[in-house]
Amino acid sequence: MLATDSISLAGVARPPATSAADSDAAIGLIRALYDAFGRGDILDVFSTLTQDVVIEQTTELPWGGTWRGMDDAREFFLRLMQRVDSRVEVQEVFAAGSRVIVIGRTRGMARRTGTAFDVRVVHVFELRGGKVSRFETYVDTPAMQAVL
Repeated sequence: MLATDSISLAGVARPPATSAADSDAAIGLIRALYDAFGRGDILDVFSTLTQDVVIEQTTELPWGGTWRGMDDAREFFLRLMQRVDSRVEVQEVFAAGSRVIVIGRTRGMARRTGTAFDVRVVHVFELRGGKVSRFETYVDTPAMQAVL
């Protein structure tokens, strides 16, 4: 058994303290992004992103990879929307410092096969200056591959 006195947290990165108002604003931004995506309003989605945004999705999906900047973000969303018609249902959302973490489900249909899907997702957003500067998406990849 370890004594808590012997545990050192030196060097462990901690998110900066965030006020409740900052957390609410960050969560509000992410909810607005999901609402815009759900409406198919890609211009509103882009208005929530920084010019140097980085998007990461596993390369095992056709829209996957590391996408840098607005031109790449457009390509990411184009590839995604060409292959699936989906909506994200936010089940839990947490704000910690400059990050917002979303746990939920993505539901929809694969356009090529017409197969419906309902898959758990985790999204991690990094915010800077009131916009999304990084978006990491984690999805049940085998389940998505099966419907594509």
